[in-house]
Amino acid sequence: MDLLEHEKPAVEILNALGLMIEKIQENSISKTCDFRISNDTSPVLIEHKSRNEDEDFIRDLQTRKIVSRTRPLYRSNRIANIVKEAVKQLDSLGHQGNEVKLLWFSLLFFPDPEVAYDQIFATVYGSSGIVHIDTTGKAISTDCLYFNHSSFHRYPQLAGVIIDQPKGLTFFKNNFSPMIQSLEHLRLYCTFDSDGGVFKPHEAEKNGAIFIADTDEDRNDRNLILAYIKNKYRLKYAYNIEPQSHEAYTRIPRNSPKRPKSSDEN
Repeated sequence: MDLLEHEKPAVEILNALGLMIEKIQENSISKTCDFRISNDTSPVLIEHKSRNEDEDFIRDLQTRKIVSRTRPLYRSNRIANIVKEAVKQLDSLGHQGNEVKLLWFSLLFFPDPEVAYDQIFATVYGSSGIVHIDTTGKAISTDCLYFNHSSFHRYPQLAGVIIDQPKGLTFFKNNFSPMIQSLEHLRLYCTFDSDGGVFKPHEAEKNGAIFIADTDEDRNDRNLILAYIKNKYRLKYAYNIEPQSHEAYTRIPRNSPKRPKSSDEN
């Protein structure tokens, strides 16, 4: 199988599960998805995307002593467009109606894949932070799913998203998908589930870990959504926040002088 370098880790994981992976050849007319699995309980189509650090950041890090930047931890239009393109590629082959369509993100880049993870989560689930007062009188922040526009809601044909990062694998499932039952019977899905790697929104809500804005109110009117959340969860005080990641980086040459020992180390 002729694979790109960034595709190899995903294929190795799938092969280890005993799944037969077919690399789909590119179409000269339109882009198609990357892989097909034919020996699971349902046919599976996978579009693979990798996130590598942007060239501007690498160049800045090579020419400046310190590089600082701010990145949002909420819904990203850039990632929403990546999901949109992936769904288009999956739809180019999924004509039979029984295919489970998945998007696989490999987060391979330096230095902080956790930020990209948070952005993908917030984009597919349309999540945002709600600061409120808990029963002890303490102010806490809770993620609220579907507070913003959600890629899962917009593209129900996308059954799930898999995140591959250095800390491990996570499966985000789309509860809006008409293929949800087929998804949950897949050997691929069941393996993630048995290892605790599937994020389940309704279970997380029952455990008090998240809020869910299960309302048809216009997502462009945040006051309406916030009012719904306050009423649903009986919150006396709540407001919406969208956190950011503030980062600073520097380069230390490999041949830099060793730190001298202190008197305590001698």
